[in-house]
Order: sequence, then C-alpha cells, then structure tokens
Amino acid sequence: MRVVLTIVGVVLVLDASVTVLLLLLMMVRGRAPDFLEVSLYGVTSILLVVLKTVGGVTGAVLLWQSKQLGRAIAAVVLAYNAIFTLIVGMASGDTGPYMWGTVALNAALLVLVGLPAAGEACKGRVPPARPRARAGA
Repeated sequence: MRVVLTIVGVVLVLDASVTVLLLLLMMVRGRAPDFLEVSLYGVTSILLVVLKTVGGVTGAVLLWQSKQLGRAIAAVVLAYNAIFTLIVGMASGDTGPYMWGTVALNAALLVLVGLPAAGEACKGRVPPARPRARAGA
C-alpha cells in the first residue's frame, strides 16, 4: 500500500506542476486566465489552483512520510478536483473524454487514499529488519 500511496503522491505533484506550467504559459503569452475575474467560477478556480499547488505538494510529501495528515490533504485535493471538474464540465457542456477521465482518475485515487489499508500504512513506520545471525557463528 505504501507503493500505491507513493504513486498517488507522484500524481499530486505532477498535477501541481502542470497547473503551474499552464499558468506560466498564460502569463508569458500575455493572456490572463479566465478565472481571474470576480465570480463564483473565479473564486472556486483560484481555490482549486491553490489547493493543487500548495495542498497537492504538501499532501504528497506527507504521504511519502506515511502521515495521516497527508491522506487527509490528498483526499481534499482529489475530491475538490473531481467535483470541480465535473461541475464545470457539465455547466459548460464540455463533457468529453478528458473531463470524464479526469473525474475517474481523481475518484479512483480518492478511493485508494480512503482505503483502510492506506490508513494502516500511515499509522506508523514499519520497524527495521533485524540483522540475521550468521550461520556457524
């Protein structure tokens, strides 16, 4: 399960990296992102960007350290990402494979993070293995 949680952490970091790269590309091109307007969509989009960049990376690091807080942060980021993508996709009428793939991926990772085995993996560190006694010693 620790390997699965490591993979979830990698996905969170990649998602945050893509978000930052897209914002940088928009700024380089001189085009302001659509969500920088005062509206419900704007506020929820800014919250999503902050959650992805700050929460995603923080959750990933804490998952890699096998902390329960990392599971909680990762769950919030994944749930918000799935719900936001679903609502915006349905509202805009853009319900293509990209939207459904994003929702499915985030929902699947959310289920993995919420499994009881993930909780057990984050309860404590596995004690180091004891050295084996040498034969004939």
